[in-house]
This record gives sequence, structure tokens and C-alpha cells, in this order.
Amino acid sequence: MTGFKHGGLLGSICKHVNGELLDHVETNPIAQKHKFSMSTRVVRFIFLDRSFFEFVVLYFILVTLEVALYWSTVSICPQLELFDSPSNSVDIWLQKNESGLIGLMVGVQGATITITALIIGLVSVVNDKTRSASDVDIFLSVSLVKEVTYSGLALLIALILQYARGAHVALVFAFPDQIQSVHFDLFLTLINAIWLLVNVVGAAYFIGITFSFIARRNRAQLRKNYTANVLFPKETQKLMIATYLGDCANQLKLSTGKDHVSFGWGADKQGTRIHARHTGRWSVTDVRTKPLKWAIESWFKRAQKEYNEPIDNMGSFSSSAPRLYFPLNFSSSYEADTPICIQRNGPSFNCWERRLIRFAFQTKRV
Repeated sequence: MTGFKHGGLLGSICKHVNGELLDHVETNPIAQKHKFSMSTRVVRFIFLDRSFFEFVVLYFILVTLEVALYWSTVSICPQLELFDSPSNSVDIWLQKNESGLIGLMVGVQGATITITALIIGLVSVVNDKTRSASDVDIFLSVSLVKEVTYSGLALLIALILQYARGAHVALVFAFPDQIQSVHFDLFLTLINAIWLLVNVVGAAYFIGITFSFIARRNRAQLRKNYTANVLFPKETQKLMIATYLGDCANQLKLSTGKDHVSFGWGADKQGTRIHARHTGRWSVTDVRTKPLKWAIESWFKRAQKEYNEPIDNMGSFSSSAPRLYFPLNFSSSYEADTPICIQRNGPSFNCWERRLIRFAFQTKRV
């Protein structure tokens, strides 16, 4: 076990920090006083940091699942008449009114996007008068305007495809003779209607935040909410992650070699190196401490066999002592040739240890 009790199965430093932050927020009276309401947290959970691509992919997944369910149901139970059923009043009504429903949803969604654009213009005018750029940044972050707009644009595309019957292309391969499935249309209409409702809720949330921003007496409360729910956790997380990574050698609770492992420095040291598999610049996003501990302890156990005295009794700065350097931090980006780990003295890493170390450090291209 490592010292990262909140780190989950693999001992993620980020998960551990988030867990400690959550514990702190739950016991901090000031944070509790300015904590977002449940409805606000639900809206932020749905929209926060979602890109246009993510909304499109989610819709595509839902449609694909429907096609798969449709195909499997008809294949297993062909006697179930899932295709057009003239006797079904819902099917008949949908056939007659589908275009009208799609047009209504397009109109509502288009109106919400237009209102959002007008409000952004109003906020820009207010900002020009007050010259409070920091308040505008807070407004844009809390209001989720970017995410709500992305979701609205993605829904408009989905509605246009449904109107053009583009979604039925997915059924051509499975049902070449029965493309006009009313049940499939009903599913798409329901999904789009639910999505529209979610977008309307997001737009209503955005409008409410806008009123708070425009009214000066409420703007101070908006700042406090932003500080307590966004800024404080974000900045505190950065500081805690940097602290935990620097003290990782102690937190790992190594059985041997604790004083011979360094984190956050040593990039200029000579020795065998393990590199991240990136061709461009990259950065560290998380560290899985349990796989890292397994690799380090495995290497030190093999290194101990080469020395006549316990490694822990050797000076940590001895030129002959085995030593590992992990010269990385979360706040920097690195060139492709920057090593994840540098091994000085001792045996070479075996394949298993190399894989574990690479797996332990989560990285991304920047």
C-alpha cells in the first residue's frame, strides 16, 4: 500500500488529491457556505468542459446502440413487428407530424442560440463600460456559455440529419427492405426532445448567471461562488499535486531504497534512461503510484544482489550507490527526448519494469 489512500486501485496522485480536497471542502464552513446548489452542480456535471466533438460522439453512440438493439431484436424475435404498424395510433401520428416536430425543435434550439449570442453581446457592452475583464472571465467560466452553445449546435446538426433522413443510412445494411422504420424515428425524436430539454435547462442556467452578472449587487456573490467552487479547488490541486510528487519517495512507503529515489529533479544526470513514447512536446497528467512502486521495488531487489551491504546503509549521494531519478513535474512541458526515469548504477531495467514505469506516468502531447 502507498500513502495515497484516495488514489483508487492504481494509486492515482490526482485522484488522491481530489479526494483530500473533497474531504476538506466538506468540513470547511466557508466553502460550504458558498457551495454551488445541487441543481447547479447537476448542470455543470452535464456541460462542464464538454466539447462540440464530445456531444456529437455521444449522440452517435446512442444512435449506434439503437441500431444494434433494433437489429438484434428483429433477428432474435422476427415475429415482433417492429416495423411500420398502421394500426398503431402513435406511429400514424408520428408519420404525419414528424416534420413539424423537427421544425419546432429546430426553432426552439435556434432561438436559444440566438438569445445566447445576444446576451454575450450585452455582456460585452457592460464590460466596455465597467472595464472589468476579470469579472467577464468569471462569468464565462461559471455560465458554461461555450458548452451550452456547443451542445445546441450539435443538436441542430442532429435534427437536420433526422429531417433529411440521414440517420436511416445506418439501417440500410441491416434492413435494406424496411428502411422506413417508425419505431426508429420515434427513438430519434425522443432522444432529440430530451436533448433539447437539457439544452433549454442549460440556456436557462446561463440566463440566470447573466442576470447575476449584470446586477452589481449580485456580482460579488458570483465572485465568491467562483472562488469557492472553481478557483480554490483548481489552484489548491496544483499545489497539492506538486507537493505530493516531490514527496513521492516517502509516500510510496518503499521497503528499500527510499533515500535513493528522487522526484522532480535530476534531468542532467547520466545513466540509463526511459523515455516517453512521444515525438513532440508532452506533459505529465497523472502518476499511478502503485505500478511505480512495484517497478522501483523490483529494481532495488535486483540491485541489492550486486552489493555486499544493504542499499539503505549506503549514502544516498555515494557515486557507487544505485539511484533512480524521476525528473518530472505537473507544471512543465517536455521535449520528446526528456526522460521519465534515469537509472544510475545497478542493473538495467528489465522489460516488465520499463513497462510499469511508462504505465505509471500518464502523459499527453501538448
